[in-house]
Amino acid sequence: MTLNAALNTNKLVHLARGITPQLLGQYGSSQRNTVGYPLYGYWGLQEHYADKNHDGIIEASEVTLNDSVSYMGSSIPKQTGSLATHVTLWRVLTISALFNYAGDYVVENGTAAAAAKQGTLAEQNIAGQPLWLQARAVAEQSIGYQYIPSGFFEDGTFVRFSELSATYELPTRWARRIRARTLSVTGAVRNLALWTKYTGPDPQASTASYYGTPPQLGANPYALGGVNNDLRVDQSAVPLARYWVVRLNIGL
Repeated sequence: MTLNAALNTNKLVHLARGITPQLLGQYGSSQRNTVGYPLYGYWGLQEHYADKNHDGIIEASEVTLNDSVSYMGSSIPKQTGSLATHVTLWRVLTISALFNYAGDYVVENGTAAAAAKQGTLAEQNIAGQPLWLQARAVAEQSIGYQYIPSGFFEDGTFVRFSELSATYELPTRWARRIRARTLSVTGAVRNLALWTKYTGPDPQASTASYYGTPPQLGANPYALGGVNNDLRVDQSAVPLARYWVVRLNIGL
């Protein structure tokens, strides 16, 4: 059994003279490089809500937003770890497993934000749905092309069952027939399971983000800009696929 763990922290200490903080990302620069904060940190409008009439539905009158953006969290996991284990049976069969962990970071759920903007988010205006999910949808519709409400910056902490494999050592005489020293076959399946509170399909999935230049309040953020592959955002990203592998191992 092998256990690995790591901590990762960073902070922008200072900028060169005359250089202003970088405004990155879409919807009013949801990611920024600002002195005193982590690189590519998330920034958004903090929302406040209360179900005042106790009907289980959050309405526009029950949501307020701060006047200015504030830091939402790191886009890069501050904690990572893995657990790998294997056992050998009868000297010919080895079974291995790998689990991965990442925590203390947030993910911008751009897919949900876009659905809320269009009024198609499943949690909108439905009694019994978690109030925070309803509140972020209401807040998003009230903002226009400005900023992302805080509810769409979700905890990305996860544990993933990354791989399960079995390797069988074939008889030595089989290897000798092809002038090899050893011969084995491996079967594996990857991305078996994912445990997370993130409401999107996969907190590890992200797309290259399109950024504006930066937009004026109420303006379309896609008017000018380009693609930045360093920006993390789940904007209709495809989750990691589960797939199977069969491999023949030949030792010469």
